Amino acid sequence: ERMYFPFDDSYMYIIQVYSNVEGEELTFKYYDSVDNEVVEYTESLTFENYMVVGDGFDTYGLSRVGMSAPDEYSLNDAYPNPFNPSTELSFSIMDAGKITLNIYDMTGRLVNTLVDGHLEKGYHSVIWDGIDSKGNAVSSGMYIYALQGESLSITKKMMLMK
Repeated sequence: ERMYFPFDDSYMYIIQVYSNVEGEELTFKYYDSVDNEVVEYTESLTFENYMVVGDGFDTYGLSRVGMSAPDEYSLNDAYPNPFNPSTELSFSIMDAGKITLNIYDMTGRLVNTLVDGHLEKGYHSVIWDGIDSKGNAVSSGMYIYALQGESLSITKKMMLMK
């Protein structure tokens, strides 16, 4: 949840993060749909068991670094991967146009279409919940996700583990 503080024209986000990997690096970013940009922060934390960082009176500040519209097409790794029950597929589009994002099984059979239409340039993401185009849950296994456009074809793999 975002809270606005008019006294200094700032926002505060209250987040709670869980991890079970001691020493894992935590980084912070979010997508600003109003300005169509991904906002990254320069700070990072190293996860330690039972750590508490900041509170309502002594907050942990982050320095905003905005990323302008993308200058290339990209398809990020599915997160999480392996996944159960859902995963996020994020990508960047450098020129507006017709884009598809399809899911295929390892035999090349189309499982589901997550995006099929005109997209503006910028950063986009969709969630795949392991459901095929008929509304049925798919089985565990490896799947291919493919981002395609007029001058674009990028594929990657992901694993559903039930």
